[in-house]
Amino acid sequence: MKTFRLRSTNLIFSRRLAIAIGIALISGETLRLWSGGPIAWGMDHYLMGVLLLFGAWKSHRCNNLGPRYLLAAWAFTCGVEYMNIVRHIELLHNSGKSNISFAWLGIIGIGYLLCLLGLGASFKVQSDDAG
Repeated sequence: MKTFRLRSTNLIFSRRLAIAIGIALISGETLRLWSGGPIAWGMDHYLMGVLLLFGAWKSHRCNNLGPRYLLAAWAFTCGVEYMNIVRHIELLHNSGKSNISFAWLGIIGIGYLLCLLGLGASFKVQSDDAG
Protein backbone atom coordinates (compact mmCIF):
# COMPACT_ATOMS: atom_id res chain seq x y z
CA MET A 1 0.00 0.00 0.00
CA LYS A 2 2.85 2.37 0.76
CA THR A 3 4.35 1.85 -2.72
CA PHE A 4 1.04 2.77 -4.35
CA ARG A 5 0.76 5.93 -2.27
CA LEU A 6 4.36 6.94 -3.12
CA ARG A 7 3.79 6.15 -6.80
CA SER A 8 0.61 8.18 -6.96
CA THR A 9 2.20 11.10 -5.09
CA ASN A 10 5.16 11.18 -7.47
CA LEU A 11 2.88 10.87 -10.48
CA ILE A 12 0.55 13.63 -9.28
CA PHE A 13 3.52 15.93 -8.54
CA SER A 14 5.11 15.23 -11.92
CA ARG A 15 1.81 15.68 -13.77
CA ARG A 16 0.95 18.98 -12.07
CA LEU A 17 4.46 20.31 -12.58
CA ALA A 18 4.27 19.30 -16.26
CA ILE A 19 1.02 21.21 -16.67
CA ALA A 20 2.42 24.32 -14.96
CA ILE A 21 5.70 24.32 -16.87
CA GLY A 22 4.01 23.42 -20.16
CA ILE A 23 1.64 26.37 -19.88
CA ALA A 24 4.48 28.65 -18.74
CA LEU A 25 6.66 27.63 -21.69
CA ILE A 26 3.94 28.20 -24.26
CA SER A 27 2.69 31.48 -22.84
CA GLY A 28 6.17 32.81 -22.09
CA GLU A 29 7.41 32.05 -25.57
CA THR A 30 4.31 33.62 -27.09
CA LEU A 31 4.91 36.81 -25.11
CA ARG A 32 8.58 36.84 -26.07
CA LEU A 33 7.84 36.38 -29.77
CA TRP A 34 4.99 38.91 -29.70
CA SER A 35 7.52 41.74 -29.94
CA GLY A 36 9.03 40.28 -33.09
CA GLY A 37 11.50 37.75 -34.29
CA PRO A 38 11.24 34.59 -36.31
CA ILE A 39 8.85 31.91 -35.11
CA ALA A 40 11.56 29.29 -35.61
CA TRP A 41 13.34 30.60 -32.50
CA GLY A 42 10.39 29.59 -30.38
CA MET A 43 9.46 26.26 -31.88
CA ASP A 44 11.52 24.29 -29.35
CA HIS A 45 9.67 25.90 -26.44
CA TYR A 46 6.30 25.28 -28.07
CA LEU A 47 7.26 21.64 -28.69
CA MET A 48 8.40 21.20 -25.08
CA GLY A 49 5.17 22.71 -23.77
CA VAL A 50 2.96 20.59 -26.00
CA LEU A 51 4.86 17.41 -25.11
CA LEU A 52 4.60 18.14 -21.39
CA LEU A 53 0.87 18.81 -21.64
CA PHE A 54 0.36 15.68 -23.76
CA GLY A 55 2.38 13.60 -21.30
CA ALA A 56 0.37 14.93 -18.37
CA TRP A 57 -2.89 14.19 -20.16
CA LYS A 58 -1.76 10.73 -21.26
CA SER A 59 -0.48 9.81 -17.78
CA HIS A 60 -3.88 10.72 -16.35
CA ARG A 61 -5.85 8.77 -18.94
CA CYS A 62 -3.78 5.58 -19.27
CA ASN A 63 -2.57 3.81 -16.16
CA ASN A 64 -0.02 1.45 -17.72
CA LEU A 65 1.73 3.32 -20.54
CA GLY A 66 0.72 6.88 -19.67
CA PRO A 67 3.56 7.71 -17.25
CA ARG A 68 6.07 6.70 -19.91
CA TYR A 69 4.86 9.52 -22.15
CA LEU A 70 5.36 11.93 -19.26
CA LEU A 71 8.86 10.58 -18.65
CA ALA A 72 9.73 11.05 -22.33
CA ALA A 73 8.36 14.60 -22.28
CA TRP A 74 10.45 15.44 -19.20
CA ALA A 75 13.58 13.91 -20.75
CA PHE A 76 13.11 15.92 -23.94
CA THR A 77 12.46 19.13 -22.00
CA CYS A 78 15.51 18.65 -19.78
CA GLY A 79 17.71 17.98 -22.80
CA VAL A 80 16.57 21.02 -24.75
CA GLU A 81 16.71 23.33 -21.73
CA TYR A 82 20.23 22.13 -20.92
CA MET A 83 21.23 23.00 -24.48
CA ASN A 84 19.66 26.47 -24.16
CA ILE A 85 21.34 27.24 -20.83
CA VAL A 86 24.76 26.09 -22.00
CA ARG A 87 24.42 28.13 -25.20
CA HIS A 88 23.60 31.33 -23.28
CA ILE A 89 26.37 30.74 -20.73
CA GLU A 90 28.84 30.17 -23.56
CA LEU A 91 27.75 33.39 -25.27
CA LEU A 92 28.12 35.33 -22.03
CA HIS A 93 31.51 33.81 -21.30
CA ASN A 94 33.07 34.17 -24.74
CA SER A 95 31.77 37.53 -25.92
CA GLY A 96 30.16 39.00 -22.82
CA LYS A 97 26.97 39.47 -24.83
CA SER A 98 23.85 37.38 -24.97
CA ASN A 99 20.29 38.09 -25.96
CA ILE A 100 19.18 37.54 -22.34
CA SER A 101 20.34 39.06 -19.07
CA PHE A 102 21.74 37.33 -16.00
CA ALA A 103 18.34 37.64 -14.30
CA TRP A 104 16.61 35.76 -17.11
CA LEU A 105 19.38 33.18 -17.09
CA GLY A 106 18.69 32.67 -13.38
CA ILE A 107 14.97 32.25 -14.02
CA ILE A 108 15.71 29.74 -16.79
CA GLY A 109 18.05 27.93 -14.40
CA ILE A 110 15.33 27.67 -11.74
CA GLY A 111 12.95 26.35 -14.40
CA TYR A 112 15.57 23.80 -15.42
CA LEU A 113 15.90 22.63 -11.80
CA LEU A 114 12.12 22.22 -11.65
CA CYS A 115 12.29 20.16 -14.86
CA LEU A 116 14.92 17.95 -13.24
CA LEU A 117 12.58 17.46 -10.25
CA GLY A 118 9.78 16.44 -12.60
CA LEU A 119 12.11 14.05 -14.41
CA GLY A 120 13.22 12.53 -11.11
CA ALA A 121 9.64 12.05 -9.95
CA SER A 122 8.80 10.39 -13.27
CA PHE A 123 11.79 8.08 -12.91
CA LYS A 124 10.59 7.18 -9.43
CA VAL A 125 7.16 6.27 -10.83
CA GLN A 126 8.80 4.03 -13.45
CA SER A 127 11.01 2.27 -10.89
CA ASP A 128 7.99 1.66 -8.63
CA ASP A 129 6.23 0.00 -11.58
CA ALA A 130 9.22 -2.25 -12.25
CA GLY A 131 9.59 -3.50 -8.68
